[in-house]
Amino acid sequence: MLQSYLINVIAQGIGKVVSFGANFFVFIFIARLGGTELFGQYSFVLAFLAVAVAVADFGMSQVLGKDIAQLRDTAPVYWGNYLFLRLVISLVVAAVSIIVAYQMRNDFLFSLVIGAFALPFLASRFFEPVYQVYDHPWFSTYPSFAYGVAYITLSLAVFLLKGSLFWLIVSYCTANIIYFAVAFTASCKLLKPAFSINREMILKILKIAAPLGVSSFFAIVGGRAAIFMLQSMKSDHDVAIFNAAYKFIELAAMAASMIVGPLIPIYSAKIIAEKENLRAEFSSTIEILAILLIPCALICPFISHDLIALLYGKNFTASAPVLNVLAWVGVLIFYSLFFTSLAVSTGFVHFAYWDTAAGAIISIALNYLLIPQYSSFGSAVTALVCEIFLLSVTGYFVIKYFGNVIRWHRWAKVALANTVLGGLLYFFAGYFPLFINLLTSLCLYGTCVILVKVIPKEEITAFLINMRTAERFKSGS
Repeated sequence: MLQSYLINVIAQGIGKVVSFGANFFVFIFIARLGGTELFGQYSFVLAFLAVAVAVADFGMSQVLGKDIAQLRDTAPVYWGNYLFLRLVISLVVAAVSIIVAYQMRNDFLFSLVIGAFALPFLASRFFEPVYQVYDHPWFSTYPSFAYGVAYITLSLAVFLLKGSLFWLIVSYCTANIIYFAVAFTASCKLLKPAFSINREMILKILKIAAPLGVSSFFAIVGGRAAIFMLQSMKSDHDVAIFNAAYKFIELAAMAASMIVGPLIPIYSAKIIAEKENLRAEFSSTIEILAILLIPCALICPFISHDLIALLYGKNFTASAPVLNVLAWVGVLIFYSLFFTSLAVSTGFVHFAYWDTAAGAIISIALNYLLIPQYSSFGSAVTALVCEIFLLSVTGYFVIKYFGNVIRWHRWAKVALANTVLGGLLYFFAGYFPLFINLLTSLCLYGTCVILVKVIPKEEITAFLINMRTAERFKSGS
């Protein structure tokens, strides 16, 4: 299991890193060469398209990983119905998006419309489970490299030719079309879809996907509400300041999905026969995450100003306080995705109908109250409140239906170790240069983690032995 999991994490991880790296690179040079106004407009268009993509996906990307690992015999028919359903939903959402675009911003209407036309290709990041189940995880790197090269090359060409926002969006859409062409071609080498429409199978897909789709829609609305409301209540400059920091949260989400993605088929296979082992493994995983991730949020205030200035330029340093708050959002996103993957594997996802809707309402309400006075910083605080709420709901239902995965005595030790780290960082700040402060504090933190036995060595050893000696997970076989 461990070897299979690591191979899939690395393969899918490379693909996601390449895609995100290309996105991040393009964002940085748009910010540096185009300034806050163009960067804010570009962010607005991509936020609009992200909402449309979430609706078009309708939770089916998460369902694919679960179903295809369990339906090997009927996979071609399932795959054909899955692709047909995605296409139909994407076309409907694209049509609605074009109508909505006409009601939004006339100053770059055509940029919104061209993105809506390309929606079936923008919503095509769902092929990885096929590559994983059919033992070709490295196939996921091919479309990502094609996308990255195309996106960077085309975007740079637009700037060299002094193109506009419209042509930057055309470049983005073209790169996604190239991604789909390569990804679909690779998938056909492993699993050729049988386009025999099966109403029962489509309804089964929708039954599981629907709550996740509703959840994804409201989650993306809640997450992107800040951008739409900042533009409406403030300016494109404020959108740029918020989104410059928010790109780091997208990095955290990418890293989390890279780790969590291969787990859904694995959890689905183990949840029936090895439930107790899975519960112990999950508890250890979230404890280890805390040891690794909470220090990142504690360190952020010491490096955020210089990091923002280095990447985006001095015009964006107002993003530093925003990033300090969003760093905690990034930590919570890891937990949200891990708990969600376990919920998907158990099949208990009914709460997703309402919890993200409530989160979106909270997001819109708090942004409305905080933006007038606090601008992008208020939106960051809103994002943190919403993520705490969503994680709390998901965690509650996972514990209710799967069993308690929180070992409070361990979490008390995690809290103690990180309290020590926070105290050391602020104490040494008055005596040492930044690098020496970080190095010294982290070394002492590591010592504290070992001394208080946050995760006892013997348990880690036993956990790894169990992983290696357990029946090796080979997807679908």
